[in-house]
Amino acid sequence: MRQLAAIFSETYDAHLSYRLLFKLRNILVHTVTPGLIHFRVEHELLEPIPNGGTRSRVQLTLNRSTFSTLPKVAPSIRNEVAGLDSDPDLIACCRQVSPVIEALHDRVLPILRPELEADLDTLTGFYREARALGGSPILLRPARFDPTKIKPGDNFTLTGPIQYPPSLFALIRKRMETP
Repeated sequence: MRQLAAIFSETYDAHLSYRLLFKLRNILVHTVTPGLIHFRVEHELLEPIPNGGTRSRVQLTLNRSTFSTLPKVAPSIRNEVAGLDSDPDLIACCRQVSPVIEALHDRVLPILRPELEADLDTLTGFYREARALGGSPILLRPARFDPTKIKPGDNFTLTGPIQYPPSLFALIRKRMETP
């Protein structure tokens, strides 16, 4: 647990966007704060207009004045945000923090799921074999599968491909890129 706490603490300390969005999430979940976020949408017509479409630009900014008055915001983050040149663009903060969270995920997952390394080795092996044969593997899930009742010659109905989370495929891709 200390190792996880250290990783999260290091990430929190190193990235203002992470700290800001972390605090903002808690504020939005637990309080109603009118005027905290400014929402602006601009539309422009495209020439030629495909199917009558428009292009939209959305801007979400954090109102630093309102943010600085919130009692649950620590003085350190309040001062950091107040010291910015302008109200923070929250969409830009999300873009900045996305790779940070992905790196955090890569560091935390092996600690939370140490057995995953062997599973990833197996899955990566399937993908490498399939690539060598010019294809890609399809891992199927049997319908009504009870491993305690398997008899020789049993036939299984397959329900379709197993759906893995995108983060798992990202880990497999990284392993595929290394020899």
